[in-house]
Amino acid sequence: MITLNELKARLKISNNNSDTILNEIILISTNRIESYLGRIIISQDCIEYISGDGTNEAYLKNLRINEVEYIKKLNFETYEYDSLYVDSDILYTGQDMSSLIMLKFGNTFDTGRNNYQIKYNCGYKIADVPKTLKEFCYEVCQFIFNYTKENGSKDILLTSSESLTDKGGVNTVYKELNFSQIDMFKKF
Repeated sequence: MITLNELKARLKISNNNSDTILNEIILISTNRIESYLGRIIISQDCIEYISGDGTNEAYLKNLRINEVEYIKKLNFETYEYDSLYVDSDILYTGQDMSSLIMLKFGNTFDTGRNNYQIKYNCGYKIADVPKTLKEFCYEVCQFIFNYTKENGSKDILLTSSESLTDKGGVNTVYKELNFSQIDMFKKF
């Protein structure tokens, strides 16, 4: 959501001594915010399974759809997903902050449970993240940075594969940080 140089400028850090920790803090903050929002913010590829409902429309989990690589339909004889549609067969409106995709040419999503697999790219490039969302990420990063500095607990940041909430007692890091204020960002 933010770059290392942006965070260093915000924290007024000019040396490279804290770069490793700051990169971890950015990753953890971004993951925490994405987890709270329940969707991806930073651009990446996703595979999602949807249930067809007989219409030509489907809503995906993530907003800001940049590209749909393919839609595959479950073959009930082989229980594998067969290629069905590619980007040119699909109209998607993700750029205007919708998660809606629509099939063109009179095609529809056949009714079924998780009978379609969709691979798509969604989210913002770092340079395009809305300013207010970046500001909140700065706040989260600054909060974690100050907490680790005051408590000398840098070790809790070194394993990015684990969330902070997975480590015993670390939820206290977030007790003072009000994540309910991020609700205003759900529109992004």
